[in-house]
Amino acid sequence: MNFNYITNAIYSDKNQELLDLHAAQYELNSNAWAGFKQWADNNRKVKKGAKAARIQMICAKKYTKDGEEKTFTVCKTVAVFN
Repeated sequence: MNFNYITNAIYSDKNQELLDLHAAQYELNSNAWAGFKQWADNNRKVKKGAKAARIQMICAKKYTKDGEEKTFTVCKTVAVFN
């Protein structure tokens, strides 16, 4: 089961598929993934030339319109490394 090494969060089913495909393509054998900045903030390094896997992340965005704060949901692509 693929998980975020820093937060210990388990990735969604779709992201599990994407990460498994990436791991098979590049012959990776660890299930631990994290973003570049997450690795760097925890004194870890990403090897030069490492290929990022792209996963989908749902997040809420806030904005103010006519003095009223509103929220909407967006899907964005995030790069993670093994």
